[in-house]
Amino acid sequence: MTPAAPTLVRSTHALPKFQILGHTLRIHFNQTTEEVTDMSTAEVRTDHVSEEAVCATYDNRSQIIEAIIKSRYRTAGAEFAAINNGEPDYSNYQSFRQLAKTLASDWETYKATSI
Repeated sequence: MTPAAPTLVRSTHALPKFQILGHTLRIHFNQTTEEVTDMSTAEVRTDHVSEEAVCATYDNRSQIIEAIIKSRYRTAGAEFAAINNGEPDYSNYQSFRQLAKTLASDWETYKATSI
């Protein structure tokens, strides 16, 4: 079972890793750029594309990790399938899980020093 398509956001500028909107925290990760041609003007521009997880600014570390994992593995069944399917699904899941932990730690550091 492959994970759900990640939640992607596009912008004409690079999005911050942590974007706070009221009590909502948007976490942007795996950012890339794409060249896009405007169909009406034929102008080529650079779009910034990133995966996004959404949680509350006051969520604890475990809840943030869970929100990040759910941005790609939407249900517990999808997670269990990735774990039980063996390679390469298992390794991909474990890598993403580690990324979620790193992002949660980065948020804790950011929150302690920047807010």
